[in-house]
Amino acid sequence: MKYTIMGFNQKFAYEWGLTTKELVFLRWFLDFMATGRMEHIVKDNKIYFWVDNKTVIEELPILRIRRTDNLRRFLRNLIEKGILEYTLHRGNKPFYRFNSEKAYLLISHPSSRGGLSEKTGGAVQKDSLSFYKDPSINKYYKF
Repeated sequence: MKYTIMGFNQKFAYEWGLTTKELVFLRWFLDFMATGRMEHIVKDNKIYFWVDNKTVIEELPILRIRRTDNLRRFLRNLIEKGILEYTLHRGNKPFYRFNSEKAYLLISHPSSRGGLSEKTGGAVQKDSLSFYKDPSINKYYKF
């Protein structure tokens, strides 16, 4: 079995019912976060990022989402699966972030035996995964 798909742990993506469309969006979200160009806010010591509906629709035509109400349903589904969290800012402007607990597992890299890193004995240590490096774009993400 291939352990990662688009940089995400396939085992957890499968167990949580994530679709390839959702993984494409999540990869875009992580990559865009890494640019430092996303509008963000800090609330309750957590960083949330604004996802502009028009930008997603324009930059990810492969998702075949053409209307903002469809995109809102798509994002709500990721919230219901526990992958994303959101908060409203200035009335009705939604900001999103990865659910830290699931992000650590989704972005963890399995060992060659199919489990998580041998150093952790199969458990994920948040400190060791607080930065994720995607070798394809040479950027770091902090959760």
